[in-house]
Amino acid sequence: GNAWFDIYRNTTTYNALRLRTQNGVMLELVPDTANSGYLVLASSKSTTGHPTAREGLIYYNTFDNAIYMYADAGWRTLASW
Repeated sequence: GNAWFDIYRNTTTYNALRLRTQNGVMLELVPDTANSGYLVLASSKSTTGHPTAREGLIYYNTFDNAIYMYADAGWRTLASW
């Protein structure tokens, strides 16, 4: 079958714009009005290992406290703490 996704505004948490796929994967864009209206990517992963690689993919891993990006055919650590 064809894949589907929902786009909706979440007024309960941060007044965010959410995109949800049929398998429950969530992307959330949060307006950060306290900092001049920047958007915060609130998608994260909480287990070890990377998701399926795709050029330009960025995610925050709460397991190892790092932000990763897949670029030039490899995972890059953008920030860690």
